[in-house]
Amino acid sequence: MLALSTPSLGCWIYVSPTELVQTSDLVVLGTLGMFTGHREGLVEYRSAPLAVEQVVWGPASPGDTLTLAWNHLPDASGGNLPHAERRDCLGLWLLTVGDSSTVRADYPTRFLLPDSLEGVRQLLRQCPVVLRSSPREIDLLQSHVPLIVSVLHRNVSDADMSLPGIASRPHGIALDPGVHLEVEYKKLHGSMVRHTIIPKPGSISQEGIETHLASGDQHVVSFDLRDIADITVPGFYYVKCTVRDVHPSNTIHFRVTAGD
Repeated sequence: MLALSTPSLGCWIYVSPTELVQTSDLVVLGTLGMFTGHREGLVEYRSAPLAVEQVVWGPASPGDTLTLAWNHLPDASGGNLPHAERRDCLGLWLLTVGDSSTVRADYPTRFLLPDSLEGVRQLLRQCPVVLRSSPREIDLLQSHVPLIVSVLHRNVSDADMSLPGIASRPHGIALDPGVHLEVEYKKLHGSMVRHTIIPKPGSISQEGIETHLASGDQHVVSFDLRDIADITVPGFYYVKCTVRDVHPSNTIHFRVTAGD
């Protein structure tokens, strides 16, 4: 395990550095400015400018100013993000990018000290295949809404890279023999046991597919989970991708509710 210079977690549940890096859309070295905020009910919605000094990965450039947004519970005794204390501190930010014009760092160790830079670079190089999901939660009655799984190949190294690939097909996907896609199901309540879902007949084919990436490039393939798996009962549906010779992807999940 890499040693990263991290702040205290307090009462937060531990999330590994590998998972944080895999789920980051943008990694920058930057300095946070003064925050502003407004309160709605019990929640204070805060934001602050984040001046980018160096981009490690993602859609930004040195000199950009991003808007970091986070929620704060003024009456909470613990569990708040300490971003306000990081004003004027140069740090490494492991950011997620949403649909709005803001970025987020919704976990304490999405801020790291600058001496963690090489460790984060190493994790990015070790984990070139990551997954994203949209939407994260859906009602069972919304059977017309696709459950989009996006497979991202990211080359953070200084050299060209080739990986066993995946391709979208009209009613499923094609996988290189060096790629394995695992789909599991767990009930919403009660048992914590996950069960492997057998793909729909003919939905996954094997083909020789190679993904070529120049240094700094990203390749994205998206497909509808409904094309390869029966989503017919409420529960959590998990997806993970394993590619030969590299670290397995992060695990994504969809929460499907009961349709009440």
